[in-house]
Amino acid sequence: MFDGDGVGAEPAVDRALIDGVARRAEEMFAAARGSHDWEHTLRVRRLSEAIGRVEGADMTVVSVAACLHDIGRCDEDRARGGLCHAQKGAEMAGPLVAALPLGTSRRENILHCIRTHRYRGANVPKTLEAQAVSYTHLRAHETS
Repeated sequence: MFDGDGVGAEPAVDRALIDGVARRAEEMFAAARGSHDWEHTLRVRRLSEAIGRVEGADMTVVSVAACLHDIGRCDEDRARGGLCHAQKGAEMAGPLVAALPLGTSRRENILHCIRTHRYRGANVPKTLEAQAVSYTHLRAHETS
């Protein structure tokens, strides 16, 4: 039996939770431009979910992380590259993710996915879910 913190059987995908996060994330993209707009996020979500399903990933983690992975991009653009949007996005997502009715390890994994989606420096995607989001983030730029 799944205990809500990543132990036991695979958790059910919570579509209502994911849809709520997606609505919140879309609002954060009002000022987004170019290659990191909401359409890019939707491409990343679709690709991440396709890979996640095949690989047996936690689909709630994948879907939520994909929706939120670029929320810090507008801040990076305003700072003219002076900050990392992946790190900023994880900080911005922290309160939203903390309020989700998920176990601690799943919430931490969502933030890990966001923080590592660029695969830069020491920020290496270590979980299956983070690898799916990181890989598809790069591929989504090629398909736009």
